[in-house]
Amino acid sequence: MDNVKKLRIESFTKPDLENKNKAGDMKVQLNPSSYNTDFKIEYAKRQAPGTSGKPVKFSKINQQKMDFELLFDDTGAVEPVANPDLGVDAQLNKLKDLCLHYDGSRHRPRYLRLSWGNLIFKCCLETLNINYKLFNKEGIPLRAVARVSFLEFMRTDWMIKKQNDQSPDVTHIRKVKAGDSLPLLCYEIYGDSKYYQAVAEANGLYNYRTLTPGQELRFPPIEK
Repeated sequence: MDNVKKLRIESFTKPDLENKNKAGDMKVQLNPSSYNTDFKIEYAKRQAPGTSGKPVKFSKINQQKMDFELLFDDTGAVEPVANPDLGVDAQLNKLKDLCLHYDGSRHRPRYLRLSWGNLIFKCCLETLNINYKLFNKEGIPLRAVARVSFLEFMRTDWMIKKQNDQSPDVTHIRKVKAGDSLPLLCYEIYGDSKYYQAVAEANGLYNYRTLTPGQELRFPPIEK
């Protein structure tokens, strides 16, 4: 079980999400059994004078939203938390510190990055709901379910790049840095991590999960 890759939550003080601005991170105690992702397109609802119906006129695409249910347990059924005197609050306090911490110098909570398998999601916390379900005789919580909603975060330059339908695709060459992954690099270049397989094939990568710092990768134009 030690080799199981777990959902990782990273917290940053600046929107560039660079390691030098990293405030902390954590891996969840237990991976979620599922998660929801939500996309929403808005259309103008104004009805033209003298018509009987409303035209379907595109307005905007809202940011992607993701919802998770995370189980925390200190009953001994799974690996214990760091501070048994706090029970599951030891981990929940860390989760809140990463996602809810208010940065007074920037007047906002921190920027986040979620990574799990092929999932790379740059976001901010929207809601956090904690349901405590089991307690010991002293009233220390031993089990809790945290329901978390994250809203996609995009810097202005990322948004322009993602929404600029008229700009031609060009080939990009990137040098791998420590901590890079192919899905993350694809997200930064194409605006979507799902193209990692096509990039792996273009570079002759048989094991795309292991990148070597310093190696150069070619990111070709991809039909979207």
